[in-house]
Amino acid sequence: MFIDELIQIHRKIGDEMVGKIMNLESFDPGYVELLIEYKDSVLFHRQLIRNGHYLCYKKTFDEINQKIDLAILPLWKREVNLSKESAFILFDMLRDTFYSRLNPKNKVPDTIRSVINEAKFFIEQMKKDNVIPK
Repeated sequence: MFIDELIQIHRKIGDEMVGKIMNLESFDPGYVELLIEYKDSVLFHRQLIRNGHYLCYKKTFDEINQKIDLAILPLWKREVNLSKESAFILFDMLRDTFYSRLNPKNKVPDTIRSVINEAKFFIEQMKKDNVIPK
């Protein structure tokens, strides 16, 4: 079936991305540039969650995310200077925000930058408000 082949290709691309993430030195610009490089796969991944009512799509989305999470979390944690737990929660929320805003007509780099900048601004505001340690 054609869809099954697309899913298998997407899984392979996800594994390829994880391999590249493991060699990155930074979240920004490293991971951001990787997402831009894999723009078509990012858009495909978005479609998986948009159609997450199909178990196969949801399962594929979650499995790829788990692999990416493990690879990217050390870089993201360092980027935002939060505990591992807090960094993961924030990353998970940002990913959801990113996929909800992303569409084929807007620009992937602009959407990524917007979401990341909002998160960094939020963290800085929390520090200024003495809600989290500096």
